[in-house]
Amino acid sequence: LGVARRVHTAKLYFLDDGEKVVPPREYSLETWRDGRWVPLADQQRSPQMPTGRRANIVRFPEQDVVRLRAVFTHAANGHTGLTEFELWGDATLPIS
Repeated sequence: LGVARRVHTAKLYFLDDGEKVVPPREYSLETWRDGRWVPLADQQRSPQMPTGRRANIVRFPEQDVVRLRAVFTHAANGHTGLTEFELWGDATLPIS
């Protein structure tokens, strides 16, 4: 992100053509902390299982994030694709 941003929600939109590009079997969000990638604590997902063509919402305790990544376990005989990866947090505008 370039600088620390205070965030509490991520939204992932998975591609799903029903054949070769499908939602992953599972995924996890990780943040960069103390020089290494670590899982975000207390990830609450809606829906529980990754789903294509809609928002996959992950809520977590509000925290400052500089880097965030999604780690996928691909579905059998499929590839994972994203159309969007959004991060949300409360902010006072304008953001510097």
